[in-house]
Amino acid sequence: LGFDLDRIRQRGRDTLDQELKLDARGRAGTSVAWFVQGVGVAERRRPLAGGSVRKASGWERGQTWLLFEHIGGSAVSLQIGRIALIERRSWWWDDDVDALRLSGTGSGWRIETGLAREVMKRAVGDRGIAPELKGLTRWFGQARWSPAEDHTLEGFWLVANDGSGTPAPGTRVDDGQEDRSDARLRWAGLRASGNERVFSS
Repeated sequence: LGFDLDRIRQRGRDTLDQELKLDARGRAGTSVAWFVQGVGVAERRRPLAGGSVRKASGWERGQTWLLFEHIGGSAVSLQIGRIALIERRSWWWDDDVDALRLSGTGSGWRIETGLAREVMKRAVGDRGIAPELKGLTRWFGQARWSPAEDHTLEGFWLVANDGSGTPAPGTRVDDGQEDRSDARLRWAGLRASGNERVFSS
């Protein structure tokens, strides 16, 4: 909920966003977990000084996935479906995406990597996959290693390739369906952290 605090200028930019999530989860055997979620959204905007109001509401796909844990008794797990992809420092990603993700954990280490690509429209009322996501494939990953107590080395990577292509000159594009970027992007990062205890007599 947000309101314009400068009422004297009557810019009328107050907004109201509401969200309702319904979900169910369970297990199919000892090594398979599942999760299904639907999201009801409603928003209200008053963007003009004249007081006109825009309203929108509908249902969206939430997280919906299968998780196969410790495949074949190994340290590897596989998650497939619409998953939450969150980088805990929120530097580069915090969203729900259609993806396949592999993760593994061992003594002092953890690694996860996967591929993401939208396969269905997000909301019931959408005309299709959002233009900026159509044809976009992402390879993502994070790794963490603790060589000693209170010492950690972390890395992450994200490769984004937009293969949707550029329309031929003169092609008509519906309003709101323009893809403004077909970039091929690369991000990588490395972080070392730790604590050293120093005792003095």
